[in-house]
Amino acid sequence: MDRNAFRCICGRTLMDAGGYRRHQSACKMSKTSITGAAERFRAAARERKRREAIEKEEKALAAVADDNSEDCNPVGEMALLTLALHKQPQEETFLDVLPRIPGLQSAASGRVRRLTEKETETYLENVPPGARPKRSGAARRLPGRFRDAIPEGPSPLQQTPSPQVVEESTETPVATSPAPPDKQGSMGWRTMPNSFGVFREYLKRPLRIPDVGVQVDDLVLESEHTGVDAGNNAEQGNSPVRPEQGNSPARLQEALDPFANLSSLMLAHWFHNCGERMSRERLRSLVVEVLGSEHFSLMDVKGLNVTKLDIALDKFNTSGGRDREGSGGNSPDGVGDGWIEEAVRIEVPTGVKQLSNPSAATASKPFNVPGLLRRPLVQVIKAACQEATAQDFHFEPFKSFHTAPSRPSCPSPPSHFQRIHDELYSSDAWLKEQSKLDAQPNEPGCELPKAIAAMMFWSDATHVSQFGQSKMWPIYLYFGNLSKWLRCKPRSRACHHVAHIPSLPDDIQDFIRDFANGKSGSAELLRHCKRDLFHAVWEHLLLDPEFLHAYQHGIVIECADGIVRRVYPRIFTYSADYPEKVLVATIRDLGTCPCLFCLVTLDDIPQLGQAADQRTRVDKKRCESDKRIQNVGSARKIIYNHGYAPGNDRSDFFLKDESLNAFSKALFRDFGFDVFAMLVVDLMHEFELGVWKAVLIHICIIPCIEGLFPEPYNSDIIRLLHTLALWHGLAKLRQHTDTTLEYLDKVTRKLGKELRFFAAHVCPHFDAKETPQEVAAQNRRILAQRKKGVRCESSTATASAAQPKIFNLKTIKIHLLGHYPAAICRYGTTDSYSTQIGELEHRVVKSYYRRGNKRRSYVKSAVRMHRRGQLLHRAVDRLKDVGVTVGHKAHSVDRTSSVPLPPLQPDKHYQIAKSEKVWLHITKFIQNNPHEPALKVMGPAAP
Repeated sequence: MDRNAFRCICGRTLMDAGGYRRHQSACKMSKTSITGAAERFRAAARERKRREAIEKEEKALAAVADDNSEDCNPVGEMALLTLALHKQPQEETFLDVLPRIPGLQSAASGRVRRLTEKETETYLENVPPGARPKRSGAARRLPGRFRDAIPEGPSPLQQTPSPQVVEESTETPVATSPAPPDKQGSMGWRTMPNSFGVFREYLKRPLRIPDVGVQVDDLVLESEHTGVDAGNNAEQGNSPVRPEQGNSPARLQEALDPFANLSSLMLAHWFHNCGERMSRERLRSLVVEVLGSEHFSLMDVKGLNVTKLDIALDKFNTSGGRDREGSGGNSPDGVGDGWIEEAVRIEVPTGVKQLSNPSAATASKPFNVPGLLRRPLVQVIKAACQEATAQDFHFEPFKSFHTAPSRPSCPSPPSHFQRIHDELYSSDAWLKEQSKLDAQPNEPGCELPKAIAAMMFWSDATHVSQFGQSKMWPIYLYFGNLSKWLRCKPRSRACHHVAHIPSLPDDIQDFIRDFANGKSGSAELLRHCKRDLFHAVWEHLLLDPEFLHAYQHGIVIECADGIVRRVYPRIFTYSADYPEKVLVATIRDLGTCPCLFCLVTLDDIPQLGQAADQRTRVDKKRCESDKRIQNVGSARKIIYNHGYAPGNDRSDFFLKDESLNAFSKALFRDFGFDVFAMLVVDLMHEFELGVWKAVLIHICIIPCIEGLFPEPYNSDIIRLLHTLALWHGLAKLRQHTDTTLEYLDKVTRKLGKELRFFAAHVCPHFDAKETPQEVAAQNRRILAQRKKGVRCESSTATASAAQPKIFNLKTIKIHLLGHYPAAICRYGTTDSYSTQIGELEHRVVKSYYRRGNKRRSYVKSAVRMHRRGQLLHRAVDRLKDVGVTVGHKAHSVDRTSSVPLPPLQPDKHYQIAKSEKVWLHITKFIQNNPHEPALKVMGPAAP
């Protein structure tokens, strides 16, 4: 044999080194040999470490025993007791009833003994070939530094708070009922700290903690589709049938109403949820979930009239079957489900001055704007509290704290606590409202628990067509009782459409010309009418007598968790972009005091982060007051009674820095509601599309910015970009603590300093000009003004050339960055009320427009389609209650699946499941089982 030849373990000889390497990469025998050698090496290393650990433990126990013989102490007694317990027979556990396999972990010892080679061969010889374990190449345990800690829910509630911190001799000691510092204030009921050291404090003992027992899998994105075979689910122990409900034909038909059979429901549910565009996935959904289901029958849908089915859905009333006469849903043009279509009346100022006899008869003219579609807020609250999603509602607010568990390697003081800011129901705003609610007297003869329905509004006008002027202006309502991890996902169906604001019709100009001697309305007059129309719509929603009564006296609702509560609606947040928030608060858009939260002047905006800026935010905070409302009344009297046009000097005398505000008309005088407190920051529009975008456009940012500019400007720009990225990361955190909020405040001050330095010392050295997009936009504005006949200085010359561009620090979006720490402390993190949530819901509204006929009544058509989709989802939920699962899976916590308990031993009287995911309300259980012998109360025993 040639000495230069290469011989493989399989017996093949190769003369080339490269061929030998290629052969070894494909030779199974060579791979097996190398893998076996590596496994034997690892086994020897593990065996050596195991022996060293056992010897170390035995030496430690022997030392404790020797010390205990000389000086008895509690630690020594505990160690001897542990040794004695290992020798005594233990109670049989789950591991002890498994087949006796050599090397299996013992419940008493807690160790795993590695099998010897002989024991392994003997065991495998006695195991059937099909049951032999197979080693999977993908099953590898990552090192600890690469494994993520899985989040977990709250621990059980503790009845007797104790300020002690008990440390066990484990790797991670557990702190029991720590006492927060005095500045936080004790609230009575606390949960045990979990493995992350997080615990809660409640104002009073909660009736129910919804997220106890909820797994992380329930909060992450689930698969888009589910199966429809209820029988298979039952065999696997995941039957969706609830114990208190039966699967009878009558209940099945009630769940199907208004559909005649299950096949038509499945087909309609697929159609209304397939979106405006078809895809392969939608086709697969149709074939697999509908046509391939065992519940689907082609004969059931033969001759199905889709038009009649849509009419039946439009006439269906969720509270009691078909809509009754006069409910608004029995006419062909009705929407149903509480939706109301009506006209909105506004007053249009005539501009005719009434100097001698001030009278509103000629100073203003009433004008009706048709097309308002709204749903009463009380009906929305009732429906939201009774839907399946409401099982995850939090009705008892709490404070959340974090304490770092003490470790032997890194001991921490037991009094080191930090407040956690994340959800709305753990915020200061909710805790304050709940305290005020608990302090007011109960309703006569009512002892029901008081709860808050946290209302979070979104609104934004959006164009629904790519070409043309078709637009919609919806108002969305979310409830802060639901966790943001579920509420912010579009598939959770947590959004409630409550109104669609109509636009000013085209004939309003004809109406104005009738009393203005043929002159069209000015831009200022149209803005005034638009503002009045917006607030008139809100008056229809908020001045509803039923809503005002509920705001003061509450609504008695049997919630989805089976508990009857008196629910009080409270408005917490209003999310919108800056122009719409200006419209809500009706301050002067980009006026002398442009901020929504304080009275900072336009000249003081560049002082972001300075001490004077901080004092302005605190000392000149905007708030509603009687004096302000009096000024509003005086300004409106000048416009509507004396005949002065909007924007005149006389009305500006009262409202020079602040402008008209009609939103507080419903709730300020009786309830002290502050309209400015509900307005929240908007990270997407104010920073991501505002400050950040302005800086990047000004310096012509590219991916590799480092080295693009000469020194020292390159270092200055890199430092500014780093500060912007750091501030953005902190502002977008989904869970804050007191420490991170302090750090955010420091970075905000640093950001203000960097922006001022950038504008003063970097920008003057570069000749920045307008981008081509800005030049084109300027030309379009000039052309539009010329067509309308509007005279302006810029309309006399063309702006075809790019103009010099300076970095402007006097923008309101820069000033608003300083309000983020206070907003997070008051309402929770920014992702809970970001405008991005409303933007995602806009996709749903736009899909309705694309699927409709695009006529003048496209808004009503979109409302109908949205309502049909909601009815179909509720029908699917009702079917799930009777054991039939169809359609798409909603993103919510599944509380209907359960795992059966193991067989009960004859000597055991009861058994309790460890999981709290499936539960029954005790009151409802007693009412449904009146003849249960175990529930009968026995009298006192005879003496």
